[in-house]
Amino acid sequence: MEKYKQNLRLFLAWRKLFWKSRIVDFIDFHPESAEVGIFKDQRLNGTGEIIALRRYHRYWISKSRKEKNPFAGKFDRLVLDVKERKCHAIKYFAELIDPFLGRGFSICVVPSSDSSVGSNGIRCLGRKLAEKGRKDRTGFLIRQCDIKKLAEGGDRSKRIHMASIRAAGDVSVEGEDILLLDDITTSGNSLRACKDILIANGARSVEMLALGRTDEGGVNLLEGSYLAVPGMVIRDI
Repeated sequence: MEKYKQNLRLFLAWRKLFWKSRIVDFIDFHPESAEVGIFKDQRLNGTGEIIALRRYHRYWISKSRKEKNPFAGKFDRLVLDVKERKCHAIKYFAELIDPFLGRGFSICVVPSSDSSVGSNGIRCLGRKLAEKGRKDRTGFLIRQCDIKKLAEGGDRSKRIHMASIRAAGDVSVEGEDILLLDDITTSGNSLRACKDILIANGARSVEMLALGRTDEGGVNLLEGSYLAVPGMVIRDI
């Protein structure tokens, strides 16, 4: 009985550590070839899939009426804060994402749907991640004409993204490995269109990462079976 109680105490202490801290750390994370590739975990490289941190729930049901989505939480609020270029959220996600990543590659971002926006929140996040031994290519992809939001009846097909985004003429990504960032992915069309543009401009490889995804499925780094990665402690928000 005493042995059972001791094991129970250890389990409860482990669970508290697992869920109640604030950021992501790698305590003893050393898969094979962890120094090579964009993601330290080699299982995530070269899959062609969009990786996300976790599921995203739209924060506002009606922003004008201040009606909040009852399923939205702190994570969803922080993603919204990134979209609004709030420094605390950009810093938070930079610290959250950095331990998953290697060094020496380039960072690009999906440009805003508004062509007049030069530096959005995800670009600020990309620049911050680039400070840690990575190349800043966050200005490489440029939106050359506006596209309507889905909520306004806009067409967000891959074809529309391909037609509305161009590569910067004064920057080269020839032969580079690239991490492509976006804030929220739904269909994945914007990320896949940008990936195709990068490959067409000579990028050697492109991995795609979104802060949140609205659809079910896929690999979410802070949810589900991925939490079984040895030596990783997820610290909740």
